[in-house]
Amino acid sequence: MKSFVVVAVLALAGLAQSSPFSCTNSTCCFGLTASGGQNGTVGQLDDGQTRIGGGLPPSKFCITGTSIKDSQGRGCLITGKAAPYSRNPLL
Repeated sequence: MKSFVVVAVLALAGLAQSSPFSCTNSTCCFGLTASGGQNGTVGQLDDGQTRIGGGLPPSKFCITGTSIKDSQGRGCLITGKAAPYSRNPLL
């Protein structure tokens, strides 16, 4: 799953003119939607933890260079099976 998410994010980030992506010269922004065991858009709690569905508004993430950040500028990383996509305040 971790490898799939990384490949999917990087492949989709390369589609600069494709909706739902918003890209400038060095930054490409996107939202995430889950399908499978759980379905829905990915939103965030106030502390940055990601959740699928739950009535949260869709989150926006941006790739700049080699980093991924949320709309609040908090660094994100891909982790193990229990939390495949996580925001890390230390990045």
